[in-house]
Amino acid sequence: MASNGISRPGDATVAGLADRTTGLVGWTIAWRATSAVATLALGAFLIRQLSPSEYGRYTFVLSVLVYIALLATFGQDQGLLRYLPEVLGRGDRAGARDLLRKSAIAVFAVWALTSVTVFVFRPLIDSLLQAHVADLLALGTVLLLGGIATGVLSFALVAIYDMRSQAIATPIAGALTLALAVIFLRGGAGLNGVLVAGAIGQSALTLVYFLILMRRINRASGIPGDRIGWRRLLLYASGWLPSLLIASAVG
Repeated sequence: MASNGISRPGDATVAGLADRTTGLVGWTIAWRATSAVATLALGAFLIRQLSPSEYGRYTFVLSVLVYIALLATFGQDQGLLRYLPEVLGRGDRAGARDLLRKSAIAVFAVWALTSVTVFVFRPLIDSLLQAHVADLLALGTVLLLGGIATGVLSFALVAIYDMRSQAIATPIAGALTLALAVIFLRGGAGLNGVLVAGAIGQSALTLVYFLILMRRINRASGIPGDRIGWRRLLLYASGWLPSLLIASAVG
């Protein structure tokens, strides 16, 4: 039997994992808090700047865009969360890049199809809702790619235990969005300008997340293994539809 003064071989690994998990929880709370502050700051500004009818159109379109974003992720956030640690755990740099490439293709394809669908059915959308929101919704869907990519890559950063970067980058992107929204509204761009400001902020956040993730991937050094195939990736990510239905029911 080992004495109390002798550590077992796996103790250091377990302790390191526990430390990373504890840090992940703390930075997750910080990330959520900064995200909430950034959202509230933008909302408070828009309430003062927009008329009640315009703000109503904006909040409706924003609500629909949330569900479109959930749809267009195509479960790739969960796929990266599941398979990225496996690939990086064996130091497979090429495999990690291949996984990101496949996820990007899946997200882009669904986003493009959704954007075309919303654009084509604009007259029907306005007719059913009896409101002029379809053009704004179509623009928001096209501009949504950056936000979708940000959401997917945020899960990739969770997979490598990096919530610190998200907690730091989120308020900066929020400040950028707010500043651009102020500039665009004062320049007479209206709601279109607000959506463009949001897209620029999210795209900047996507770029930051991507660079951080690639830096981690480029440090990987190990033996390449079997690639994560399309079937395996999409099968695991297939839970995106139940997630969308649950979000719709709760929302």
